[in-house]
Amino acid sequence: MMTLGPGPLRGNNWEERGMSEIVQILISYDSHRICSIQFAYVQNGGVMHSKKYGQDCRVGFDAVTFDYPSEYLTSLSGRYNDDGQLTSIVFGTNKRKYGPFGQTSTSTKGEFNYKFGTRSSFAGFYGTVLYGLVYAIGVYVKPIQSLAELNNKPTEFVAEVKTEK
Repeated sequence: MMTLGPGPLRGNNWEERGMSEIVQILISYDSHRICSIQFAYVQNGGVMHSKKYGQDCRVGFDAVTFDYPSEYLTSLSGRYNDDGQLTSIVFGTNKRKYGPFGQTSTSTKGEFNYKFGTRSSFAGFYGTVLYGLVYAIGVYVKPIQSLAELNNKPTEFVAEVKTEK
């Protein structure tokens, strides 16, 4: 398994490793940052909820609900500020994009874009919380284990972070 995300991480670590069947993402944000995030996923035939990471902003809130089982996560993108704090996030699926949540800007400074492709590639989230806010986020990605997992689509691994000086 590999990780796609920022480094080094500051704050208290959290992880939802192995929680690959995401059905909903609850996200609280304001115009400058991502405040909290929580996941609902399928486990043992039922819906399980992760712990909420961070604290609510009480300004912006969205519940991103996937059309499970036909819709699944394929990408994670967003932006970090100069201090390395997550300021915006976009979730991409095989059907559409959700977001951006948080700060919207035309700047590409601190931008990241992680594309992991097929359903079987996504293997969970990880990140940190600092000062009650989601400070960083990344994903666990599984390499394919068999030709059957290709599903006639190439798996794409892209990890890019743009910075300006």
